[in-house]
Amino acid sequence: MQEWVTPEALGELDRRIYDLAIQPMPLAEIAVRLGVPVGQADERIQHVCRRLGVDGRAGLRAIAVLPASLVSTQVRNGSEDEYVIGAETGEPGRRPPKHTRRVVLAGGIATLAIAGGAAAVAVARRGSSGGRDPGASESGTAAPAGSATPADFGSLPIRREGGLGETYGTATWVNGAPIDWPHGLFSLSLKAGQVSGLRFLETEPRAEGASGFVLYETGPGGTLVWAQHGSGRGYLADPLILQSSWSWPLESLRLVAGGGEAPNRTLVFEELMERRGTGRFHIFALRPGSPLESGPTGAFQLPASGFGLPSLLSRDATRLAIWSGTDSTDPQLHLIDLVRGAIVQSSQKIEPHGGVTARPLRLDRLDGGFDGFLGRWQYPGAEPLPFGQLFNWDGAWAEDGMSRVQELDWTTAYSRDGLRRVSEATLKYVPMQGVDSAREYWTAVSSFGSGQADPEWSMLSASIGYSDGTPANPWLADGSGFVAMVRGPEPEGDASDAYEYAIISADGRTVTRIPLPAVPGESVPWFRRNAMRSPSPCPFDANLIAFGRLQVYIRRTGQWLGANVATPDGPDHLDPWASGPGDMVFALPHGGHGGASPPILLNLKRVSGAPPASFRFVVARTGDGLNVRAGPSRGTSVLALLRDGDVVELATDLKFEEGLRSAQQRRDATWLFIRTPAGTSGWVSAAYLDWA
Repeated sequence: MQEWVTPEALGELDRRIYDLAIQPMPLAEIAVRLGVPVGQADERIQHVCRRLGVDGRAGLRAIAVLPASLVSTQVRNGSEDEYVIGAETGEPGRRPPKHTRRVVLAGGIATLAIAGGAAAVAVARRGSSGGRDPGASESGTAAPAGSATPADFGSLPIRREGGLGETYGTATWVNGAPIDWPHGLFSLSLKAGQVSGLRFLETEPRAEGASGFVLYETGPGGTLVWAQHGSGRGYLADPLILQSSWSWPLESLRLVAGGGEAPNRTLVFEELMERRGTGRFHIFALRPGSPLESGPTGAFQLPASGFGLPSLLSRDATRLAIWSGTDSTDPQLHLIDLVRGAIVQSSQKIEPHGGVTARPLRLDRLDGGFDGFLGRWQYPGAEPLPFGQLFNWDGAWAEDGMSRVQELDWTTAYSRDGLRRVSEATLKYVPMQGVDSAREYWTAVSSFGSGQADPEWSMLSASIGYSDGTPANPWLADGSGFVAMVRGPEPEGDASDAYEYAIISADGRTVTRIPLPAVPGESVPWFRRNAMRSPSPCPFDANLIAFGRLQVYIRRTGQWLGANVATPDGPDHLDPWASGPGDMVFALPHGGHGGASPPILLNLKRVSGAPPASFRFVVARTGDGLNVRAGPSRGTSVLALLRDGDVVELATDLKFEEGLRSAQQRRDATWLFIRTPAGTSGWVSAAYLDWA
């Protein structure tokens, strides 16, 4: 007698293949989702069939609707083709009736694209909405009752919630179909172009004045998803185990971090007292057979942090970097070994500067060869000073001159190998009084070598500080270059949107412009503004660049993929590469736009060292000449005519308010107020000026 394994005992890859094979989809589609040729997909399915002791996909579907207790003792009996399922019942050869309740086919990574790149599994209740794939509609089968083991969660205030159809649901939208969910966490498949979504269903009424689900997050690997609800509770789902979810009161518990590679995931919670941190942390190592209900596997104590401060989980979820400190105490950075539940090392406390206590800003992962992270902090005040330092995950702070504290610009970004950094230099900034968006703003990007205080070179009229609430590292994964906003052709009817993006090589000598994607639809006006498209290169693959958290440019093929969000507000501020390189994730609803109008940009110019302080331009590409006008409009009188090659300098028109005296971005053109060597002053179109 030979014993076969159960679906629950399959490894990660075999379980993914099993979950796909039991669905009513052609072999070719399974091959696309696995990213392999059709022949290899068929071979892998047959391998799974042999492990489970069944013949073909029909046999897989047959055992998919049987109780797990019967499948677990499947044996071959007598003849070559006869299977006895449930031989322990004392009735050899008798096939038990199919289970009357349809089970949720959601145990593997194929459940959701968020959990590693596969599509959502279609189960139970069917429906249709908008452009959803009718074979993968929102799921709604009740979850199994769960473990009989008492769920004490180590005495923490965590409770088990319902599963699919009770606390959350899933859906899939075919390529290009409008996303009609008001909130949720979504994943755009970079192979199939379809969008898979997971959203939590409201199980409790919202608190008065609350807005429902205001936040969706997913940790490294995309294997854990959590959300905050207006009821005052946080909710956690493990897409690998969709039978249940968990929740906790936000006033007494904070989910600090969660993630990891399947099947091993790690969670870290901090106990709170009236929503303030206590410094008591609990580690949950989720392993096969060790659910959240089993309780914490470790704990550690840090100085109380008051409110939640930035933390960062390593990609393998074995190390945690976390700040401690309050508004009145010096902050300190700690490195935690989550396997042992021990503090590996604590940095020196960040001392006050001019009597001002430092305040932690964020931690940025650098895992493209450096295998560490950048810690940032600032000293609040009228002109806050940001500082930073590189750290390693291995327990020793970075050496070889990289460990020293450096004063950084807000936009500073290190290449993934930690060898170079770029910063946006503000050449001139003059805001209007009481107006956030209208201002005169000139920028350049400066490039530095490892440990250098002065830039090696600078690129005039480039910007990396656009963003939209989420600071994205502009460097490509291989360190060959970075993405910057540059001046582009003026669109007809709206010259103020004359911006596009380009990849600037690490030495600044090569510029490769990126074609802009088509606007998804009239219902997304926020995406029309280039400043809101916010490029975010993939940290794993130098050929992938996300834009606006809804569009992906594939450099290798020049292809664009995008999600069609029906809301005019756009997605929330979530790292589009949080789950890995195979999918782009985004969340709804939107949390509000960040940033303002773009800077004044002319054609790029590379200069050695730091950017010059002068604003001198040369007239170019005019043909018949460039008119100098009395005002920033084509309807004003002409004062003089400039020829190609003429050199002018920026001047000030005192007739206008501050912020509008030297430059104005209007729909017909971006206008600059200049002075000629002969002393004539007036307004000209920036489209015909280059840096001198």
